[in-house]
Amino acid sequence: MITACRFSPQAYQFGEGFFPLCCQLPALLLVNVMNIKTNNQPRRLLFACEFSGAERAKLRQQFDWMSDEEFDSDCSFFRYKGYYYNLADFMRVDVSAGSPFVGWHGYSSDSYFSGVLIKLCGEDVIVGRYYS
Repeated sequence: MITACRFSPQAYQFGEGFFPLCCQLPALLLVNVMNIKTNNQPRRLLFACEFSGAERAKLRQQFDWMSDEEFDSDCSFFRYKGYYYNLADFMRVDVSAGSPFVGWHGYSSDSYFSGVLIKLCGEDVIVGRYYS
């Protein structure tokens, strides 16, 4: 049973006797569900030397924080939903049994609640999105 109590504005302002309503809700309402969407389509990893002049200039502008040497030799890119991603921008996934990302190799967060997942398959990568 959820009960609501009235507090004076002063008690609310200073936190005297104030208990947030969320602490009284059943634990089932506070469970976070992770959704993952993918089409399991392998995408080829590309190196900077494989792009045409215009694509390379656009890509170089997007990844301007890299040195020229690093951009030319150490980076693998792939395109997903009209945007280029660099493998170096992905964090390794926790592979423990309770993790929602079991079976994936890396993630890159867009926000606190969403991001991009990758699964490495030789010279290809399978990409998905996660959100909660």
